[in-house]
Amino acid sequence: MASVNQTTATKDTFHHYLLFWLGQLGSLLGSSIVEFALIYWITIESRSATILSITAFLSILPRIFVTFFAGVWIDRLDRKKIIIFTDFCQALATLILFFLFLFNLQSVWVVLGIIIIRSVFQSIHRPTVAAIIPVMIPKEKLSRMNSINMIASSAIFTIGPIVSGILIGFMDIKFILWIDVGSFLIAVIPTLLITIPSILGSSKLKEKKTSFIYEMKEGYHIIMQIRGMFAFFMMAIIGNFLLSPSGVLRPYFISIYHEGDAKILSYLSAVSQIAMICGAILIAIKKNWKHKSIIMIVAQFLVGTGYLITGLASKSNFVIIGLGLFILAFGIPIINSLYMTILQEKVPLDKQGRVNAMDMALSFSIMPISSLIAGPLAELIGINILFIILAGSYMVITLLFAFFSDYRQVDKGELLSDYKEQG
Repeated sequence: MASVNQTTATKDTFHHYLLFWLGQLGSLLGSSIVEFALIYWITIESRSATILSITAFLSILPRIFVTFFAGVWIDRLDRKKIIIFTDFCQALATLILFFLFLFNLQSVWVVLGIIIIRSVFQSIHRPTVAAIIPVMIPKEKLSRMNSINMIASSAIFTIGPIVSGILIGFMDIKFILWIDVGSFLIAVIPTLLITIPSILGSSKLKEKKTSFIYEMKEGYHIIMQIRGMFAFFMMAIIGNFLLSPSGVLRPYFISIYHEGDAKILSYLSAVSQIAMICGAILIAIKKNWKHKSIIMIVAQFLVGTGYLITGLASKSNFVIIGLGLFILAFGIPIINSLYMTILQEKVPLDKQGRVNAMDMALSFSIMPISSLIAGPLAELIGINILFIILAGSYMVITLLFAFFSDYRQVDKGELLSDYKEQG
């Protein structure tokens, strides 16, 4: 279908987005099944928290470096073509891994290499999808649609690990990989059928050619002009540093430290996702939320509490672990949904790509360091002690940002409709 230039989302663009969104959810389900299987395979094959840390470290790096550059590409190029291309490349990487397993050429490092390749293309795909949301969804539907998307994603991440955990019990991993390849078709067919509007850039940018670095800097200037946004980014960076070991080391924490099997790990992963669904439903119930920053602070403190409970759980007490993971995960969609709504409302449509990319890159910038040191620290002081220290630190940092920065002003930041480009 032909490309359309527009700056206002309509009923038609919203219908097109729903079709696209359903296809992406199908692809997400396939990816979640395969990613769980790969991480579990690495966990059992290596039996090392350090190897898991290295895996996370190397897979996160593209989210920083690639995403920084991806933002400008997203605003310059056809977003529909970018989405199709990156989906295809992820499926191709998984297909290559299948043949490596088939000819017994697999190893922890080979699997890690494929994970890194997939991460590179995900680092382009994710901000591209985020950038088309405010173009295709009317403003009054943004908050609710963000919540619904979180509910659907959480439901998929609930089902995915459970399905993967069951399949691992009676199917070789190389056959599980085909699920991801098949799900690519589910995503690409709706994408081919819809129209994704292109955005007219500012008149100044049309009058002259702008450099790649200029446009990257412009994303930074936009962030700095929204009151409270920089403080929120800093909180996101520090928060990701403290929270990432909970996700990175969870397979080791449950399967090795607490001696749980693949089913226990998949069930506890499902508990986390069910909690995320509940949190997202809470946000979706109300059309518009006031005092978003205050709600996010409360949710962050809730996340820290769940993190602490998880670390305090006694050996193999999966009920308490599940309770802690539920509380931790419940707050995540509340934070993410409200924040994405703020970002979508306040950033100009033709700058969404670079700002979303800058946001993701800054938010993830500290995670490789955290991931790299988390494994050795867990083996040195004990993973439960590590979780307790990190959880307490997260709650203290949340309080410091709440009372000693302009973090609470982020949802009141001035709308950038009159944004002035930097010289």
